[in-house]
Amino acid sequence: MTCSPVRKGDASVARFQAEFDQRGYGWWAVEVQAARESIGFAGLDQVDDGVPFTGVEIGWRLARSARGRGDATEAARAVMANGFDSLGSPRFSLPQQPPTIGRGR
Repeated sequence: MTCSPVRKGDASVARFQAEFDQRGYGWWAVEVQAARESIGFAGLDQVDDGVPFTGVEIGWRLARSARGRGDATEAARAVMANGFDSLGSPRFSLPQQPPTIGRGR
């Protein structure tokens, strides 16, 4: 699996690229190398306004076909490693929405 800047033609690419250029971090396309299959995106983002804490959160959105293969874990590790290196951040937030709690490991 590889994580690379979101490609032209993907939804929201202009916004993702502008945020990445402005902040130095953002969202990457996630692809299964062997199949050259795009399975979603992962990256870092500012915590939303109105949340009772501030900082940078890690997130991902992957295709249903990627579930159970470890792709989200691999993407999260790559994003965290990049964030620690490029931002020097000591920690990241990982919010879980109620529908995803059962899938947490």
